[in-house]
Amino acid sequence: MKKLFLAILFLLAFSPLFAWTFLQDTEQRDMERLLPKILSGREIRVCIDVVERHLDKQEGRYRVQLYDGKDKATLYSMSADIVRNAYQSWFRHAETSVRSAGRKKEFKDLLDSFPHSLKFRFINIGPGAGSNAYKACESFPVDAIDLRVRGTLFSQGNGGHAVQTNRASFTFELRPDNTGLFPAAGIRALSERSSMTIALHEVGHTLGLGDLYTGPSEKNSRIYSLASFYSPTSIVSIMNQSETLTCADADALINLVDFYASSDSPRAAGGWLSLCPQYGNILYAKGLPLQVSYGEVQAQQAFIKKGRKGVPPLQGKIAQARQQAQLFTQNRKKEDFQKERARQEIVDSVQQAMNPSTASSKPAYKRKICALCEQEIEPWDMTRLKYPDGTRLYLHDACNAKRKAGADISPVNKQKYGEKIQ
Repeated sequence: MKKLFLAILFLLAFSPLFAWTFLQDTEQRDMERLLPKILSGREIRVCIDVVERHLDKQEGRYRVQLYDGKDKATLYSMSADIVRNAYQSWFRHAETSVRSAGRKKEFKDLLDSFPHSLKFRFINIGPGAGSNAYKACESFPVDAIDLRVRGTLFSQGNGGHAVQTNRASFTFELRPDNTGLFPAAGIRALSERSSMTIALHEVGHTLGLGDLYTGPSEKNSRIYSLASFYSPTSIVSIMNQSETLTCADADALINLVDFYASSDSPRAAGGWLSLCPQYGNILYAKGLPLQVSYGEVQAQQAFIKKGRKGVPPLQGKIAQARQQAQLFTQNRKKEDFQKERARQEIVDSVQQAMNPSTASSKPAYKRKICALCEQEIEPWDMTRLKYPDGTRLYLHDACNAKRKAGADISPVNKQKYGEKIQ
């Protein structure tokens, strides 16, 4: 009778209450992205623009300009606090979720890797900014900024947006709920979502998470996601309409950390069960979600209880899922490359037809050689390594995985296949 009750409880846990998804770009595993920088303890250089909408009466439309009112210093400082708190909240929430679930020992490797305090340096705010105080972010060299933030004062926009690239950026709205100020004439106060809620959502994007609104998004990953398991119409997450971080968001951040980690911890490699009771049938391994049976859940729990000694019970299933994910990613990279090449051929042919005398003929693509196996690399199967001295090496994606696992690139091959970028 007890087993029957547990089985029924397990089936009830299948109800689609939460979900998460990576942004498709996250799958590139670029270690120069924001999250790996945070985890490595590096200083994150942040630039903030506080802007307001100004009505151009001549053109009859609003323009965006840097805010220069008497309370400018307060608003910039307030924006910096929102940035700090939003990023710290993601890590604190994940840590609290682990501890609340009574799984501190199981996730010790993760908790040890979490930053105790984030090293943000605001390059255009505060006493240390000097002559750069309140300077527009676009006036700084691209390489001088790791994170660009725009606080839009009293905007009637849709909340914000974010770009998750090597130079992450996000926009949020400085709304009256945070500023304590009254909106400018003609701008109504918005009360749907607070400035902090908007910032938490946009920070999720810069860390690598996609939106969870109804309907599919081309920007979202189709493999590092629960979209195939759960309907997006009943999601509770900061990446959808939640006002606060949820259990699903804790799962999502842990998966991102595991995905970017350079070495496999026993927990990340052997898999771990979701922190959320509603996810009783979901196992994660290096960010990849797997749907498992009730019996497999019991086997995994017993394995963890014994200290993960011996062969992980779901090792074969995890390996198979990883192979499928790798093949899927390789095929998509190939498709994307072919689409881009076809698009460029059309652009070149149009330019040549319009002005044949000035049309420039591009040299044929020269294939790179893998510095590990010394074989040619297809453009869609390539990992680029960048070194501080400006040298670049190229590897097959699979060879790069071997490198991360301990395979060395010989000094001879580094010299032979390295490219110096001026």
